[in-house]
Amino acid sequence: AQTLNNIADLYIKQEEYTKAVEFAAKSLKLAREIGDRWGMADAEKNLGLLSLRTGSTRQAITHLENALETANEINARDIKGNIFNGLSEAYEKMKDFETSLEYYKKFKAADDDTINENNRNKILELNARFNSEKKDRELVLLRQTREIQNLELKQNRNVKNFLFVVVALIIVISFLFYNRRRVNARMAKEKQRRKKLESVSLM
Repeated sequence: AQTLNNIADLYIKQEEYTKAVEFAAKSLKLAREIGDRWGMADAEKNLGLLSLRTGSTRQAITHLENALETANEINARDIKGNIFNGLSEAYEKMKDFETSLEYYKKFKAADDDTINENNRNKILELNARFNSEKKDRELVLLRQTREIQNLELKQNRNVKNFLFVVVALIIVISFLFYNRRRVNARMAKEKQRRKKLESVSLM
């Protein structure tokens, strides 16, 4: 039903009203058959606007009032503005300026509501996008912080390992040096003892 109505909208914009009426009528019939109340309201609205374009003002009012009744039942605010505008135009053509003004005021109120709702939706969308981007930035910052912490831990481990190796080398070198001194001292002692023995034997 909606596809047929979209085709009708296209023909309305191209001012091919005969074809537009054909597709809007098919859309209304199908919407009634499947119980698509939004589709019924939209198709009746299109038939009403088409009747206005072709000079059938009373028929336009009938279609538009049917569309408005269904739209009110399902709270189809997105099409009520066009219905109000069409009824205002129709009653103006009927010289009923009081009713025309009444529907024009409703049209303006509905239009303002639509604008406000669109603005609210835009604000909500921007707010959601901001929160999403903020969360993404926080995640990136958290990831970077963790990477820095991991790097610092790794550097600290490397420093500790380096110090451990240095201390171990110092201990090993110190032991070797001490051991070398003991060996040298022992050798010197042994050399001295041999000299003494040689001196005694010569006497």
